[in-house]
Amino acid sequence: MRGEQKLGIGFIISIAIAQAAGILCRRLAGDMREAFESLKKPQFSPVYAVMVMLWVAALAAAGISAYLAGISTEGDKGSFLLLYSAQYLAVLGWHLLLFRFNIRILALLVALLWCFLNFRIIRAMAPLSIVGAKAAIGYFLWSAYIVYFTAGVFFLN
Repeated sequence: MRGEQKLGIGFIISIAIAQAAGILCRRLAGDMREAFESLKKPQFSPVYAVMVMLWVAALAAAGISAYLAGISTEGDKGSFLLLYSAQYLAVLGWHLLLFRFNIRILALLVALLWCFLNFRIIRAMAPLSIVGAKAAIGYFLWSAYIVYFTAGVFFLN
């Protein structure tokens, strides 16, 4: 029973850490709503409130993936953790570059890096947990959308 409680707490902590990283990005980026709404966006772009909800869901998928890697007794966790940490730095960089500093070309390059890192995370996760790798696919798809979104913003503004 006690082991099951630890697993439940670890699961919640993993998701909470991912969500906290998202909150930190939004705080450091300044008034994202105003910046988001002032941009000319590509055709397939949700309104700001939906975008925030999608971020929350994507970060939850990232947290689940990290949790499954953490409890795995298989494979090399070191490369996964390095990639996982690096992608959060890329997310922070993307938020700052696009919304605070308005440097769109660098934001696009960082979005591409973030998407690549997420692809590598799936590959690093597969030996640790196939379910975790599948959970990471949702986060990868979100990062691919962010590349599309950022490219649209770059070319339209």
